[in-house]
Amino acid sequence: MLCLFCVSGDGWSEENERDERWQRYRLWRVANGDQRRLYDAPGHRFERGEGDSVSQVIEFALQLGWDTLVAAKPRRQILFLSHDDRMEIYHGFQRRWLAETLIALGYWHRATH
Repeated sequence: MLCLFCVSGDGWSEENERDERWQRYRLWRVANGDQRRLYDAPGHRFERGEGDSVSQVIEFALQLGWDTLVAAKPRRQILFLSHDDRMEIYHGFQRRWLAETLIALGYWHRATH
């Protein structure tokens, strides 16, 4: 996961230091062994079995308004989250579970040619 931009900065301004959402993110980051600022270390890498952590960081991205890239497998599926409430999903050559689930829920539409 790679944070590209955040409208409110990286959580270290005086105003953001008191924001409960940023506080939760910073605590999560410290609990995972990283005390650096988001702008100094904008990426989070997850291994197999860390789905709960991935979900938490996606939740932070949505709550804090990050422009973020999430790659499930390099060159296969990429999720782009935007601070302006937009989500884009790019997928590889074969349909995957995420794409099928989103189509079934009506959140994603196949492009028409």
